[in-house]
Amino acid sequence: METGEKPEKPLWSKALPFIMGGGSAIISKTLTAPFERVQIILQTQHLKPPEMRYNGFTGAMTGIPKREGFLSFWRGNAINVARYFPTQALAFAFNDIFQKILKPDAGSSTKSMAFRSILCGGLAGGCSLLVMYPLEFVRTRLSADVGHSKERLYNGFFDALRKTVKSEGVLGLYRGVWASFWMFVPYRGIYFGGFTTLKSMYLSDPAQNSFMKRWAISQFVTTAAQTAIYPLDTVRRRLMLSGEARPGAEAAPRYRSTLHCFTTVIREEGVRPLYNGFGVNLLRSIGGGLCLAFYDTLYSIMKEKGHIE
Repeated sequence: METGEKPEKPLWSKALPFIMGGGSAIISKTLTAPFERVQIILQTQHLKPPEMRYNGFTGAMTGIPKREGFLSFWRGNAINVARYFPTQALAFAFNDIFQKILKPDAGSSTKSMAFRSILCGGLAGGCSLLVMYPLEFVRTRLSADVGHSKERLYNGFFDALRKTVKSEGVLGLYRGVWASFWMFVPYRGIYFGGFTTLKSMYLSDPAQNSFMKRWAISQFVTTAAQTAIYPLDTVRRRLMLSGEARPGAEAAPRYRSTLHCFTTVIREEGVRPLYNGFGVNLLRSIGGGLCLAFYDTLYSIMKEKGHIE
């Protein structure tokens, strides 16, 4: 006798959003790793000796492989993937959770639905950031550490972790966290909320939802989100390297807070340094766009097959 109840889904189906978000992150981050490393170097090279600096994007793209070898473009990528997999997976999973908790009422206006989507994305970004920040911190220091092996300050992830904790304490791993928090909340809000809103407006017919159309929308919102928060991204990178010292060299300038760093850069260097590496960041944003498009496509396929509610 049929009870009319839906059969309970297997446990693995509940982990699908996490797995799909992390898998999409690995593919997109590995593809765009060279652009990401160049961006970090351009944002932080003012802290390095003049002979270790590059003249813009072209100078970095040609100089890095000459000095360190071609594979050095992926320096720090292993820890970046190890960080980004759970970060993206948690962000997508948190976003799905908040979307269900803050489910709109029937007949809600487009504005209220857009606000809800942006709020869910922002909450998801904040939650995932606080969990995974130390890995992002160490990855930034590794990526900004340029030169031959003897010139580098760190010999891999665990060496960077050990030296940071020894010199700055465990809380040193959270240097710049508030700059990151105020950056990631609006970023994820625009990233997830903008995508959900535009998709509901322009891709309402499931039969027309091709991967390329999803990517076009995801790339637009990713570029918009990264453009909006880029100065804060530069500030948080500088805060992460604040206090870092090489043998025989002065420690990098210590900033007291996010606001102090922001105002100090503008007062002493002008507004332009806040946008160092912005051009290469636009290329790097392809990874974020691909990640969202991959995830949404896989999510739709799994939902169609009944693996996800």
